[in-house]
Amino acid sequence: MQNSGLATELARSNFSNYALATVPGAISALTHCILGSIAAGLCRAKNNKN
Repeated sequence: MQNSGLATELARSNFSNYALATVPGAISALTHCILGSIAAGLCRAKNNKN
């Protein structure tokens, strides 16, 4: 997640003429948040079965 935020900020500051330059970093951050929540939920469900 930290690297996604860094990528977004670097793209914003270095490629300010290209508005879509920040999109890959933002998508990466969102994907990591969603997948992390799903993984945590699966681990919790697995632990509750035992």
